[in-house]
Amino acid sequence: MLNLLLLRFIYLDYKRFNSSWIVFAGQILASFVSLFVYFYTSKAFGSQFSNLGMDYFTFVLTAEVTLYLGGMLFVFPLDQSRQWIQNGLFAYMLSLPQSIYRIFLMRSLALIPRCFFFVIIQLTIAILFFDLSITLKTFGVLLIYPLFSFLLFFSLGIFSMSLFLLTGRGGASVGYLNTILAVFSGAYFPLTVLPDWLRVIGSFNPYGTLLNAVRKFVVDQNLIILFDSLIPILLWSIALSAISWVFLRFALVNYRKNLKRFTYSM
Repeated sequence: MLNLLLLRFIYLDYKRFNSSWIVFAGQILASFVSLFVYFYTSKAFGSQFSNLGMDYFTFVLTAEVTLYLGGMLFVFPLDQSRQWIQNGLFAYMLSLPQSIYRIFLMRSLALIPRCFFFVIIQLTIAILFFDLSITLKTFGVLLIYPLFSFLLFFSLGIFSMSLFLLTGRGGASVGYLNTILAVFSGAYFPLTVLPDWLRVIGSFNPYGTLLNAVRKFVVDQNLIILFDSLIPILLWSIALSAISWVFLRFALVNYRKNLKRFTYSM
């Protein structure tokens, strides 16, 4: 999450730079700075997190790499549709033989190599410069397991885009919601410090479902934990996929009807 904020701050993303080398250097720089912040923050919290089976640096880093794909999928459809509307391309995309849902699905799948690159860079820097000690099995789980949540977070992204098309507003709110969901999944602190009612709400957080399984595996190295967690992830995915598809169809009808009346917030 901090890594993404740093990339936005220094304007190093694929939309602003054509040079892949600049993007590559920016990714490494943002990764190093975010890990530097996490590592030295962990020095202040170290003893307080001993009961979790991991230090604070590992605690936050696990969240960073586990939720990266989900975070990107959540905001990508809305960002892309907003850009197309701004450039006058969205109507053309709607006229193509392929459904707009399929177009966004294929473009979202193309994000996976970028996410793999991010996870590998983050973990490699953490191992080389910040004394992270993880097994090869853990490295593989951190890289591969978030893929099982692809449909879940893609559906959330389609839902957020549909809401934008339906109302003409809400672009900035999705970014805030993405951050709030990450925070209340326990990405940066244990949920045990929160009041009971907030912990109950957090238990329905899809980010938390994914993150809790990965953290338990990092501590116990038991693959059964991951298999058990696949059931709620798949149930979330199936339900949200159906809902988002129906909501998108409804939003597109509304978009065509109210195109001239709405001024879409960019």
